[in-house]
Amino acid sequence: MDEKEVLHRLDELDADLTGVNAMTVGAHWPTTALACAMLDKALIDKTALLKIIDSLMMTASAFAVTTETDPAYTAFTLERFRRDIEQMELKAGNVLKELEEIEIGAAEQARRYQEILDREQGSKGPD
Repeated sequence: MDEKEVLHRLDELDADLTGVNAMTVGAHWPTTALACAMLDKALIDKTALLKIIDSLMMTASAFAVTTETDPAYTAFTLERFRRDIEQMELKAGNVLKELEEIEIGAAEQARRYQEILDREQGSKGPD
């Protein structure tokens, strides 16, 4: 196998791994949507939900040990889910307003990041 083919295969592997990473990192969003709906309608208390998530994280970590899996990987989406729920001001009747404010902030942050990337690409010039 020549160097170009090896580099091509590495690029394909990188693209595949990037895709899998994006799916894994985003795996908590459907659960977050359901939790937000429940919190908005006061069907569950936020403190109780966080305690439930903590318990599930400990359970997932314990099961990881028995399957010889790294506990940090096993509980990753739960940790991410917990962090998002904890940081948001999710009060009954106010969840959608809070989520809209977060959406606006995230879109602005993404826009600024894209501007930085565009400037860096422009400053590198043609190869």
